[in-house]
Amino acid sequence: MASQNTAVTRQLKGWPSYLAHGGYAGAGEPQGGSVQTVDALFRYSGLDSTGDSGKAVDPREWLNPFAARIRAVQKAQGRPAVAVLAHHTAFLSGDDPGDDLTDRAKLRTHYLNLIWEAQLTQTHIDQGDITFSYILNPDFLGELQHSRETPKISRLFTSGSIPVAETVEWALNQLNEKNRLEVHNQLLTAKGIPQFASDIRGYIQSLNWVLRTIAPDVTFGWQVNPWAVGGGQWVHGNTDPAEVAKEVSAFISDIGAYQGEWAGDFIAFDRYEADDFSTTAVMNSYAWAGDQWSRYLDYVGAVSTTLRRPAMLWQIPGGHLPTTQDGDETVTAGRAGSGGTFFLGDPRIGTDLDKISKALLELPIDRPWYQATNVRDLLKSDFRHDWGQSHLAQARDSNVFAILWGGGSSTILPTATDGTGNWLAERVNNYRKQPLTLS
Repeated sequence: MASQNTAVTRQLKGWPSYLAHGGYAGAGEPQGGSVQTVDALFRYSGLDSTGDSGKAVDPREWLNPFAARIRAVQKAQGRPAVAVLAHHTAFLSGDDPGDDLTDRAKLRTHYLNLIWEAQLTQTHIDQGDITFSYILNPDFLGELQHSRETPKISRLFTSGSIPVAETVEWALNQLNEKNRLEVHNQLLTAKGIPQFASDIRGYIQSLNWVLRTIAPDVTFGWQVNPWAVGGGQWVHGNTDPAEVAKEVSAFISDIGAYQGEWAGDFIAFDRYEADDFSTTAVMNSYAWAGDQWSRYLDYVGAVSTTLRRPAMLWQIPGGHLPTTQDGDETVTAGRAGSGGTFFLGDPRIGTDLDKISKALLELPIDRPWYQATNVRDLLKSDFRHDWGQSHLAQARDSNVFAILWGGGSSTILPTATDGTGNWLAERVNNYRKQPLTLS
């Protein structure tokens, strides 16, 4: 278990002084659920979840309704909720990294969209009733590290591969000509545009600069992946999480994501956005028992400590271990998982695996990295784990300041999607009676 680390300040501007719980707002209208359970809501920026590649998007079209929703949630629950935006300026989440960085027209529209959107978030902040945080480029750093030696990625490290400075200036001028950028003259005359390197390192610095300059009151961080080192199977073996963290931290330091005067405020760690015992999670090594979650937190804490930034756990699947009382609907719907139970605990189970749904225990997971034929075997291999205990303190001691639950393919806050009622929301609500302070 990670020990408490005093070198990293966990408290983040605009966020609660306790370990926060947030959820997924989606890209559309509110989905119902208990608004009483959220310290934050996140959504992807733009009109799709992949960065609106090649399309100039007026952020007022989607950001103003999202801000209105946040205000409505705050009013309904009687306390703040942070608005979190996951923004792609380059979509590297698929098998093909695409050409968002090398196609000049796409590069231009990505900068234009980010700059205009950042200014609008700052406008909402200036109204005094909303806090915004950005998660920059999900899967971006992970794919850069994972595929650095491939031709498409390796060329991005070459000088001249990305026309950064001239494209930033083009976007600023374009917005100014259309009277959409209030701070243009200040940027171009008083401060000037830095001469960013024309490669991936300069590109990363330019995104940090845009947010720091255009929206100085937002907090932001880059997102990192457990599979950046070549895959996520290491959590199942004997690999030391500290060694994985060392490799990931070294790459992030080398690429400069958290260096310089414009560096981000936090690191967003994802897992794999599917409940543990769904078909996709099982096939991709993300069916986890308690030991895997603990090793993951050790990795999170080590990266956080090295880079001296607090950690957000983002898109963490909120599925839980259904009991014999709950029935099998969660299992058949692909919504059963261990993440919710690991972090929040379920005294109905404790150490007695026979309290868990038989359909789940017998679910096949016959993949080589599990060294198990079914879920029961996987859970039995972690025989010391008590599922009745919450592990939020372990998360806090790994420098985690917030957990944002779920996404488009997993159990989320604030809406229950697992077929067993508001299990996740009820436990988060119960947690609020005595929240875990970050200090």
